[in-house]
Amino acid sequence: MDSTASEQINLSARELEILRLLAQGLSSVSIAGQLGLKPETIVWYRKGLHIKFDVHSTAELMVKAKEMNFI
Repeated sequence: MDSTASEQINLSARELEILRLLAQGLSSVSIAGQLGLKPETIVWYRKGLHIKFDVHSTAELMVKAKEMNFI
């Protein structure tokens, strides 16, 4: 994909932070602990990321985010 594709998806700083932590292999519970949030909040962000990237799994999310130079 070209660099303009990443411009079509707008991520908040928090979404980008969570995306990068997911890319490190951290679980929702681990991310929540690191960021001082509830695990349910991380799950909510993850669902939003899946919608924004139009994917159905975390593996797909990671591939697409890497292709689009988010991670």
